[in-house]
Amino acid sequence: MGDASEDRRDDEERLLVRAGWPAVLDRILAGLSHDLNGRVTALRGFLELAELGDAPGSLEAFLKGEVERLELLARTLWSLNDGSPAPELVAPGPFLSGVLQLHERHRGLETLATALRADREAPAFRASQRELRRVLLVALAQVAWSALALGGRAVVVSCAVGEDDGLVIDLEPEGSGAPRDPPGRAVPAHAGPDAGRALAALAELLAHQEIRLHVTRGEAGLALRLAFPAV
Repeated sequence: MGDASEDRRDDEERLLVRAGWPAVLDRILAGLSHDLNGRVTALRGFLELAELGDAPGSLEAFLKGEVERLELLARTLWSLNDGSPAPELVAPGPFLSGVLQLHERHRGLETLATALRADREAPAFRASQRELRRVLLVALAQVAWSALALGGRAVVVSCAVGEDDGLVIDLEPEGSGAPRDPPGRAVPAHAGPDAGRALAALAELLAHQEIRLHVTRGEAGLALRLAFPAV
């Protein structure tokens, strides 16, 4: 039993690599490092001015603000690996909010706004928070790059009750036009140049966790839907 579990975990790690997780992680860490360096530089500069007696405003208020920013950066770094690799019951709203906060650290996507629309009736779902967080970051990056390439400025993440009473999470570029594919048709993750190998790997990875991935192409770019079974 243990050997099978280890083999599955190894397979999922390989799929995450194929899906582009390392590149997404590198960009997020680069953004976090940039922010952290900025905070430390600001503190150092302020303290140097304070030694010269030229520090503007209240030292206490400035230090409080910088400490709060450093605490946020520390929590963000921690959240990259937070959660058990084993499936657990997850509340969608807070979980997706945390994913979007991480996505905002993705350097190269700073000009793209993100919004979360969580249905209050959206059910909890069962998944490994740590692995799903990484999958969603890769998926968000794919949708975001697609939107930017077509002049988009926002990606909306929403969650609601699915047809089978499970949870559905949608990642869509803001202002999507009519789909280029027939209405209601789910485009396989491997179909077409817009989807690419990254989405094919994600679809395979999610299938291991009984999560279905649907990909459609609209005038505003790629749109993804993750459908979870009812708990």
